[in-house]
Amino acid sequence: ARARTKRFKAEKRQDRLAAADNGLLARLVSGGDPYDASSFTSAHAAFKRRQNEVFVDLARRYLGEDSKVFILDGADAETTRALLRSGGVAADRIVCANPFPDTAAALRNSGITVVERRAEDWLPAAAERFAALYLDGCGGAPEPLMACAAHLDAATPPAAGFVLGFTLTNADPLGRPVADREQMVVRAWAKACRGHGLTTHRPFDNAADADNAPPRSHDGTLTTWITFEPP
Repeated sequence: ARARTKRFKAEKRQDRLAAADNGLLARLVSGGDPYDASSFTSAHAAFKRRQNEVFVDLARRYLGEDSKVFILDGADAETTRALLRSGGVAADRIVCANPFPDTAAALRNSGITVVERRAEDWLPAAAERFAALYLDGCGGAPEPLMACAAHLDAATPPAAGFVLGFTLTNADPLGRPVADREQMVVRAWAKACRGHGLTTHRPFDNAADADNAPPRSHDGTLTTWITFEPP
């Protein structure tokens, strides 16, 4: 009953936000998907591939029979294909959010589930249990990533915990330092996880994984990996 109440409140909150935001979103979608992986330099493409490799490895650690993986992806489906190539994540375990109809249609060709909404609009009311989330939206504002933490008001995380990856660029409308914005996101998710008895860790801070740590940033894009586990 408590979980249903939390989910109901999350859904109502999202309804209010969506009503205020529909006009802006409609204008955004009508302009088409601005994401274009073909514009990446070879070095930045390699940086993105390395982050996908990290995500696949961490997702396989936490993925269980009753959980799924949540991603953001573009028409190139790079993250989707990395998960499928791994052999450990089936298409029916992958959920992707993308509000652009043409991109969503291209992603569905991979057999994954695609919701034509922004992550910050859909995820807070989603009842699915996600063992791994990669919020690679390539935006500068932390608020959409923080809003996604409300997902834990609607769903119970897997008992073994989960992994979160997210990106932030230098293009913050308010000009805030990227380190401050990163901490805003981490604090929002850590606060949401405390209610489920999970503690926050940076997976590459321990000696065992330090040698496999990916680069933290490249060409104005910072990627952060956090795990949330029982004490």
